[in-house]
Amino acid sequence: ICCAIDSADGSAVAIKRVRPAADAMQLRCCLRELTILRHLATHEHANLLPLKAVLPPPEGHLSHWSHLYMVLPLMDTDLHQLIKSDQPLGEEHCAFFMWQLLRG
Repeated sequence: ICCAIDSADGSAVAIKRVRPAADAMQLRCCLRELTILRHLATHEHANLLPLKAVLPPPEGHLSHWSHLYMVLPLMDTDLHQLIKSDQPLGEEHCAFFMWQLLRG
């Protein structure tokens, strides 16, 4: 994941690289999930990041697909960083994270 500035509106964004699918089935699953994310982007939800854009391969053809980029709003931190930090996480933290995951 890298940070960038959206040239359309000047907002900070995160660009996430999606690895290529190993086979046609994985590719279909990936495309289906991207379609769902794109649909969900039209409905605001506190626990879901809206998908701002999907950048296709330069060739524009799935047979040449080597990678794909998802453009998302940039967040201050993520769950992985919180878990790996030196800050002790109590039972309340874990319960709150679980509630947010289930709510999403």
